[in-house]
Amino acid sequence: MDFKCVAFQASNVQIKNVANAYLIIGIVIAALWPVVLNLATSVNVFEFTFFAYLLALPASLAFVVLSGKTKDLRKLIASKRDLAVVCVVGVLNYGFMDFGILFAEHYISPSLAAVLLRSYPLLMLVFLPVILREKVSRIQVGALMLGFVGIIAAVMFGQSGAFGGTEAMMGIGMALAVALATAFSLTLTKRYIYDTESSILAFNCVSVIFFGIAFFAVGAPLGGITAPVIFALLFTSIVANVLFAFVYYMSIRMMKITVVTNSYLVVPFLTFAFSYIILGQPMLPIYFLVGILVSAGILLQRFDKVGGTFLAKEQHKLRDFVIFDVSGAFANTGEVAISSALREGARVMAVKLPERHRKTVEKRINGGNYSSVFTNKHEPIASEVNYVKGIMGAAPSDMILMKVGSFDEGEAFFAGMSDLVSHEEPPFQNNNS
Repeated sequence: MDFKCVAFQASNVQIKNVANAYLIIGIVIAALWPVVLNLATSVNVFEFTFFAYLLALPASLAFVVLSGKTKDLRKLIASKRDLAVVCVVGVLNYGFMDFGILFAEHYISPSLAAVLLRSYPLLMLVFLPVILREKVSRIQVGALMLGFVGIIAAVMFGQSGAFGGTEAMMGIGMALAVALATAFSLTLTKRYIYDTESSILAFNCVSVIFFGIAFFAVGAPLGGITAPVIFALLFTSIVANVLFAFVYYMSIRMMKITVVTNSYLVVPFLTFAFSYIILGQPMLPIYFLVGILVSAGILLQRFDKVGGTFLAKEQHKLRDFVIFDVSGAFANTGEVAISSALREGARVMAVKLPERHRKTVEKRINGGNYSSVFTNKHEPIASEVNYVKGIMGAAPSDMILMKVGSFDEGEAFFAGMSDLVSHEEPPFQNNNS
């Protein structure tokens, strides 16, 4: 049976709907995870982390085999760059998160740990312009800050005595360190990782080796394994480290990264509710305020038209062109030219422009013999184009022009196209603004 991503196999399913489904499933799992992890605070943190990844290995291997991704795994191993990125992400985002949050929950509540961890979208603003060449808009910053005000409120007023003592500060510091590591590694994931299933297996392999060494280095402590701990191990190894990793990284790849991270700001609020239902921890009125502030931040972000677009080095040469990095829409495309280029580190960059420029643009494309340039009329990528239009906020009548290549190649190509159409009559007016 072939379990390849249904988002790209079922013609009647829109990519956007599948991406949203991935997002919702991931949010629920992410909200449950700190609560379930709290059941394992009776065991040594090195013991739990090592065995969690040991159990995740066969589950992730089965996932790769059933998905038909064994060839991708071999390609991943053969690529030094991709393998290096996987090792970094595997330790910083994958392994360190389990270890760090379990460590933090020895000293602070699951709710506080979840709140601090979910501050990573703010920290990503430091890395997005450098690694992904994405613009950070004032609306984007305002939306994230609004959500972060709710997080600060939860920390200051929702956790009695949270800052009272060295041990609590150790837990808080560890949770914030995990948030910083997550912010950095997720930008690397968006930039370099495309074979999700094989990467998940690689993440688990790297984490088993890393935390296995740490486990034996501290004397291989064993003990405290109870029924709740076993449940926490199974949930962490299979649900969190395999299923969640798949839906989360797929949503990161398919959607604008700030939409995903802003949506995940609701996770602490859901964790508050799960903590009350499962652990019996009180759900304070301040938590409802947190939910309102976070929801307001997400709503504000929906009006953003600038954040997440390409940060050009020489914007003046592009005139009114606004470039979008839409590589995620082609994560599992059947167009060989695009998929092959993506595996080599290329990006798919796109602009929208009025349909009246199509003849001029296509004449230039055909005359220049551009094998790496596509328009929205390229039939093999029809489903991807529909999703791209949604990302870009394009009207049905807009023409979409896409260039596959490096950031600099894409910027240079679109600068030339901008100069070409600007000399047409009537004067070019891009409707991106």
